[in-house]
Amino acid sequence: MKTRLAFLRPLFAILALSTLPAAAQSSSRSTWVITRPGDYILRSNQEVTSGDAIVIRSTGVRLNLNGRLVSTAARGTGRGIVVENASNVRVFNGRMGGFNANIAITGSNNVEIEDIQVTGDGLAPNNGPSEIGLMIIDSRACVVRKNIISSVNLGIFVRGGKSSGNRIQENVVVGGATAANNLLGICYNPAPGTSPEGPRGDSIYNNHIARFGFAIAVSDRSLGNAFIDNTLASFSGGFREPEAFEGQGGTNVEGDNTATVIPAEDL
Repeated sequence: MKTRLAFLRPLFAILALSTLPAAAQSSSRSTWVITRPGDYILRSNQEVTSGDAIVIRSTGVRLNLNGRLVSTAARGTGRGIVVENASNVRVFNGRMGGFNANIAITGSNNVEIEDIQVTGDGLAPNNGPSEIGLMIIDSRACVVRKNIISSVNLGIFVRGGKSSGNRIQENVVVGGATAANNLLGICYNPAPGTSPEGPRGDSIYNNHIARFGFAIAVSDRSLGNAFIDNTLASFSGGFREPEAFEGQGGTNVEGDNTATVIPAEDL
């Protein structure tokens, strides 16, 4: 393993143009795909011309964004960091912006996303969200912790009946300046093109969600999720579908949440 790590880390550094002076460390390029386990460190800011930026398709990857910015020239399109059919992955310590889905986890297991700042452009929705902070589709045991997401249509989007046992914890999720563009803070619903089943068994704990139409939306087939101790400051209400909760026939639970309504103003 030590030999492999020694090989992978210099390779990634070269691709990231680490030899540039600090003030000039930036690069415009196409997608990277990581297919081997190891520790990776981003050495420069990266802007892709279009499409996805960094795709992880390997078990055992630790990607340290090193405080750098990952962005796209084609604003509102593509995906930034993608974890695809992978496990035991950690992505942390960086900045994202401009993608349709800034972070996407699909078909994966045991993934940790921490200390990422996502700043959108506040784009208007276009037949659905133009900017999503973070999306989880049919993935298990994911931890999304201590991230800051702002100026997107939809903050954290968890989808699909195969999504289970995830923890969404201590994130700050805030809509942009144009109130009409801010749809939902956190949303639980089915995955596109699959069954009507939604995620189940997640913990959504101690998040601060503000400046969205509704702070949290939960589909009626999303089951057994616990929404506890969140701060919800939205234009229309804390929860869009109160019937999805235990007190009204569902299996989800909510408790100790602090909900308030704020003016839907452009600020």
